[in-house]
Amino acid sequence: MDRLACVDVEPLRLQLLVLSQPSWRQQPVAVLTKDGAEGRVVEMNDRASRAGVATGMRFGTVLSWVPDLRAAAVSEVQLSDAERRLVGVVRRFSPDIEPFDRGTLVVRASGLGLLSPSLFDWAMRIRRSIWRHLQLWSRIGVGFSRLGAIAAARGASVRRDSVVVLQNPDADREAVSEAPLTAFATLPPDVSERLRRLAVVRVRDLLALPADAVRGRLGPEVHRLHRLASGRIDQPLEPVAEVERLVSQQELEPPEGDAVRLLFRLKRLLTPLLRRARARGQQARAVQLLFEHEGGVRTVEGVGAAAPTLNESTWVELLRLCLERTSLHAGVGKVRLELHTIEARPGQLALLPSPGRRHTSDVDEGLARVRAEFGPQSVVMAEVRSEHVPDRAYRWHPFGAVPAAAVQPHPSSTATGRLVRRLVNAPLDETWGQVESLGESSRVSWGWWLQPTDPDAPVNREYRYARMSNGALLWLSRDTGSPAGRWRVTAVVQ
Repeated sequence: MDRLACVDVEPLRLQLLVLSQPSWRQQPVAVLTKDGAEGRVVEMNDRASRAGVATGMRFGTVLSWVPDLRAAAVSEVQLSDAERRLVGVVRRFSPDIEPFDRGTLVVRASGLGLLSPSLFDWAMRIRRSIWRHLQLWSRIGVGFSRLGAIAAARGASVRRDSVVVLQNPDADREAVSEAPLTAFATLPPDVSERLRRLAVVRVRDLLALPADAVRGRLGPEVHRLHRLASGRIDQPLEPVAEVERLVSQQELEPPEGDAVRLLFRLKRLLTPLLRRARARGQQARAVQLLFEHEGGVRTVEGVGAAAPTLNESTWVELLRLCLERTSLHAGVGKVRLELHTIEARPGQLALLPSPGRRHTSDVDEGLARVRAEFGPQSVVMAEVRSEHVPDRAYRWHPFGAVPAAAVQPHPSSTATGRLVRRLVNAPLDETWGQVESLGESSRVSWGWWLQPTDPDAPVNREYRYARMSNGALLWLSRDTGSPAGRWRVTAVVQ
């Protein structure tokens, strides 16, 4: 029978964060959705969990009772780099690999008898290779089905029973039956709540439900899991093809700490990669840099262009801006540059660009320079949300390309412009002048049904317009019900 293996390095984000901050190994550590007090916890180690940290909590709130918590976000560039390197390590042991989840691979284990005396020995060699090349802990399960391999891997202990080989199909079915549903899928909150009310926690609980009821009440994802676990359908392995990566690296002796000299080194690595991309009919969309500093510390940086391009001067300028925000104090002993490409559309490789996109491409290129210098989160746009509390009525998300209509000239209007509130969120102090008059009070409440310790703490807030002595019109707010509630400038009306 066909044998499949699951290679699982979860929690990947947490391991990458601790790997980048070795001094945090003995501290409570959490991974955030974004850096700063507003970032929410997505993963944490055992020390943080025992201290009361849970997923979904805001970092600023958690610090009130876990002051020694160490937390930061892990960028998409770091995750993508780690996943590509993981696939590269595992591909030495099997050519057929399918990514299942972030940091989880499903691998074909059949037909490899000549490489190792047993499947257990083969899996242990993979685990040791992952640790030697990536310094990541992993768990490996070998089964007779996709679900069996995943259940075996995610039910194993990372440090003790790190490799589990299921010996027969009955053991495979038993491992799937006893596994929690969360081992195979990340379910929407509403579906998770319904399953909790039905006391459906493990796969065996799900298999006890009628298939038609599962499809109608729990959605297609849970229904598909029900059919896979019951053996009604099978999902064959869909391996990803190995694509030659455009990578170049260089040892620097002595270690380089000057950004200008390092930029010239990077340019010499970049030029041949751009030529190879052109020969393959591809455009470069991003450049990823891996720096190995003295002391073994590794940092990953990445820059993306406004639009895919093979223009060398554009990439050199973006790399220069990236190096300006990168710390090189420790000295770089080794640098690796990887070019991320996409297939070029007809006309993209032409010598002269089309004039139709001239204006929007200029704006997009300017935004790309800002991202390269200040980071990918520096260019965002507001998205309106359905909330009656002003502070929650919008959220920020990364901004992509500028629509063509946004840079077209618009006819001027003779109508009187509207007043708008420009959000500030700053304390009200003497820099704003003296308050001359106050408008009527407006109160809003939110989250009164939550506990005070909930990450989404209840809001009971008062808003007023204030005319200042310098002529400014401010929109003020303060939280009521607390003696320490002070007025803050929420917005400037213009």
